[in-house]
Amino acid sequence: MRSGSFLMFSCFALACAGSEGPVDGGGPVDTGVVDGSFDAGPEDTGVADSGPEDAGVVVDWQTPIRTLLDKYVEAGWTPGFSVGVWRDGHAEFLSVGRVDSAREGAPTPDTIYELASVTKLFTTLRLALAVEQGLVSLDTPLQDLVPQGVTVPDLAGNPILLRHLATHTAGLPAWPPAALPSPAPGAVSVTAIDAEALYADLSNTTLSVLPGHVIGYSSFGVALLGQALLPATGAADLDALLRADISAPLGLTDTGLELTADQEARLAPPHLAPDQPMPRLLLGALSPAASLQGSARDLTRLLGAELEPPAGALGAAIRATQVSRVVNGDTVVGLGWFKVTWRNVEILMVRGDAYGGHATVVICPSAGVGVVLLTNARIDTDIEAVSVAVLDEARGMPWSEAGLVIPDPDPTITPPQAELEALAGVYRHGETVLELVVHEGRLYAHFDNGSYLRLFASAADTFYLRRLVATMLVVRDGGGVITGVRWLQTGDNLYTRDP
Repeated sequence: MRSGSFLMFSCFALACAGSEGPVDGGGPVDTGVVDGSFDAGPEDTGVADSGPEDAGVVVDWQTPIRTLLDKYVEAGWTPGFSVGVWRDGHAEFLSVGRVDSAREGAPTPDTIYELASVTKLFTTLRLALAVEQGLVSLDTPLQDLVPQGVTVPDLAGNPILLRHLATHTAGLPAWPPAALPSPAPGAVSVTAIDAEALYADLSNTTLSVLPGHVIGYSSFGVALLGQALLPATGAADLDALLRADISAPLGLTDTGLELTADQEARLAPPHLAPDQPMPRLLLGALSPAASLQGSARDLTRLLGAELEPPAGALGAAIRATQVSRVVNGDTVVGLGWFKVTWRNVEILMVRGDAYGGHATVVICPSAGVGVVLLTNARIDTDIEAVSVAVLDEARGMPWSEAGLVIPDPDPTITPPQAELEALAGVYRHGETVLELVVHEGRLYAHFDNGSYLRLFASAADTFYLRRLVATMLVVRDGGGVITGVRWLQTGDNLYTRDP
């Protein structure tokens, strides 16, 4: 049960791609996020942080965290996890479950996962390093770095600067329109686009807020930042942009966009649902926002450098990313990092969600502890709170269930295909339209123009969503004919079937 809560940064929920579906009409409250959603800011307990246990006492964080992660694996939410912790100047690792739902084999610290929006941490670090190298400044206008013929929008003469892209304050939408396809059953909600399409969408964008004033999570903006850094640094592509000055000096041998044959063999396949492995999500010109792959070992090395920055320009750039740049209410943003308060200490966090996986990195500078959590299936039940639980255990403070929903195993059955086909059709509740669609033997719910949400059967005439806490009950007349469905989520709403 939830005994506390994580504060939702509403700007992210509003800005994320695919934020469709009515809230007050009985449909699911679905962010439809591909990556970058961030539920952050656990409530302050008001209890003073006593810090880690006394020196010399061995802190066993792995046993309680293994028990916690096993619940997610046993409930069928994901095949497995790779966890890394940096503390006391060295790395520790924990692996749970399997690499792939279809085959045996446990993950390791060197298993490679999609990093989703954790990619943004690398892109913004590269900006900070370019500033240290004198190649650009945070106040360089984006217009100075785009190809000839591209017009960067402004508002009342206020231009978009590189700092605005790195702090999600440029006023740009979450994704460029060219990357948002029409929704389809079983499909992700963004697609790869080239730089020409990216810049065309930029030229056609009209700003509604002054750059630099309002935080609105934007993968569009960070993708533009990465593209702008290519000519500024002379790099040919994203891999080249990061490799020489970040990955190589920090020893991040498994972090990149292109994978070798050995790395492909160590890839944890992303999963759209427990029984649906999916291809890697490569986003073309959007890659600086979301397409890196990496391992727990690599990311733990990165967090070690974040907590103990090296000498020289790279260390100075790391420190610059952690400086608070923009404050909107409870939301505090650095360059790539988001800051929140947990148990009276400041932590920095980046969360990345893709349709096929999840990655979180979090550091507590005052305790000298960092955590990386990687998994290869989408988990929407406060998964960033699991990373905070690891952080608490690693610094000698037992975690609690505050802000954390631990999923119970869901009973799942496979209805006959004919029963699924009989459910397909259009249902209405007031002005809200629900379409039930069967695609490749699976049942999907589609509200208005929203995402297609996979439904699972737990009993005869009973279905549920894994991504949201919602249940659908089939309604039949006395003769057994389907007349509607009841959708139980924020209320109990009857959807009547169209004739």
